[in-house]
Amino acid sequence: MTQRVSREQLEDAIFSAGIRSPYVKQALLRVIEGYVASQVLLRVPLCDVPVRIAPYAELGPGESDMTAEKTRCQQCLLVKEWGSFHQDRNSRTGHKLTCRSCLRLRNANPPAKTGLYTCRWCKGKYPLGGFPEAKRANRSLAVPCLNCEKDDEETESS
Repeated sequence: MTQRVSREQLEDAIFSAGIRSPYVKQALLRVIEGYVASQVLLRVPLCDVPVRIAPYAELGPGESDMTAEKTRCQQCLLVKEWGSFHQDRNSRTGHKLTCRSCLRLRNANPPAKTGLYTCRWCKGKYPLGGFPEAKRANRSLAVPCLNCEKDDEETESS
């Protein structure tokens, strides 16, 4: 990346543009990095490019460098400054181990629940499609399954 724009700033710009998929985000970042690398190679001859070891290569996921005030994110594995992490009083560094952008992505794309739900009336187990729309919108609602609802309508009409 260039010195003027950091990778984290690019990630935030991609997120604010409405791109939530981590796969699309990574693909865009690879294209941008490839473009920047090609521009750098056009300006600097290959013999002048210094070989560098990645800084903070010794940090594992969730580990921190206390003197530099940087942590490697547990999820994206990037080393970022502590300003990129939410504060956490229980941590020895005072910051969470997952960066803000990863938490934002996790909250924007929660994992889909695919289990069976128990009807509190007939005690049967059904997938979410076996319940009314209200239950699909809020899974913690205590509503009867579609079978029990039909039975109630039939007994009321008789």
